[in-house]
Amino acid sequence: MHVYAVNNNKRDWIVRVLAIMDVSVFFVLGYFSVNEKMLGLLGIDSNNSMYVFLESAITALIPISFFGIANYLYDQYIWRWPLLKKWHGLPNLNGAWEGYVKSPLKKTETGEEIKIIISVKIEQTWNRIKISTKSNSKANSESAMIEITEQGDIYLRYAFTTKREGQLPYQGYNRLHFCEREYTLQGEYFTAKNINGEPGKGSKGNFYIKRI
Repeated sequence: MHVYAVNNNKRDWIVRVLAIMDVSVFFVLGYFSVNEKMLGLLGIDSNNSMYVFLESAITALIPISFFGIANYLYDQYIWRWPLLKKWHGLPNLNGAWEGYVKSPLKKTETGEEIKIIISVKIEQTWNRIKISTKSNSKANSESAMIEITEQGDIYLRYAFTTKREGQLPYQGYNRLHFCEREYTLQGEYFTAKNINGEPGKGSKGNFYIKRI
């Protein structure tokens, strides 16, 4: 999985909230003398030569551990909660998707565009994402962005590398509109794959998938 960009400042707010909570934990520890009570439960009193070291270690480690655990839980799970989703606006795209791609550059003898069935797997956390596509070739995302427009439309944009047996890898780019009501992603794709041996011509077409 790789990091992905978003065009709002909600991630900055989450870091600030976690930092404030972490500082609060630090002051709570001091106010209620939690470190001293923990050492007392362990049978270590102030006469012990290690007392000051252990007290300082507890005071430092508990806030650090709290921040790490809270950040992990938010990154993996909490951001998906419906109430928070209304605030940050990011869609939960995790899961298996199926659909097709078709291109005006690929047609049958009767002139109809050839529809290629594809399956897609999206793995997403608050900070990271991976988009894997499988059809007659395999592709993996290398960079991505979720864009939320002023009108509330959501777009998934990502660059990918495609590998097909017996051929050199080539790069591509998708710009897909997300429809939450139907849970579909659809839009255009572009690739740098050579068509009919013509370098630089590339390919393009329509991309449609629905979560299953």
